[in-house]
Amino acid sequence: IGDNLARRARGRKGGAHNALYSRSAGRVEVRGAGHATSREQVIGALQGKTAEASRVASALQDNTIGLFVLEDSLFERSLRGLGDSPDDIARTMGYSIENRMYVRASDADGVATALHEGVHALDWLDGMDLTNRSRRFLESRAHVAEEEFFGAIGLRRKSNVEIQLDLDALGYR
Repeated sequence: IGDNLARRARGRKGGAHNALYSRSAGRVEVRGAGHATSREQVIGALQGKTAEASRVASALQDNTIGLFVLEDSLFERSLRGLGDSPDDIARTMGYSIENRMYVRASDADGVATALHEGVHALDWLDGMDLTNRSRRFLESRAHVAEEEFFGAIGLRRKSNVEIQLDLDALGYR
């Protein structure tokens, strides 16, 4: 469990984006809800916006990383199976394990969550030592990628100081 926790995003809040990503052949399956979004639309939402967003989009395009969008009850059950507390489950919008990302279907910020988790998946693929790095370092990288993306699409971007204050509030050390 501890190794998986190093790759999990906590405290993701809903927002202005609604596309969700998948590695499945052409469709994003929202398990349990029957909803689907085209893979091309989702990858297109990230491609070319920032260097890190393009990197995640390319990895999704070539199936190097995968994303699974889970209906809320299934998403919550998956987190319970990983040993998460009810409080952590309630505030988690996405998590990654190795090169797989899992996103809560009701997350209104699905693109940003996929980008955030994609950074973690790419860190794993790049061989980054996730066990000896602080969670704060890993989360800072992913949050900065999100905020750069928000700025690139014309939304308010948090400063690096605001990101660090958010990480403090979430208990990342």
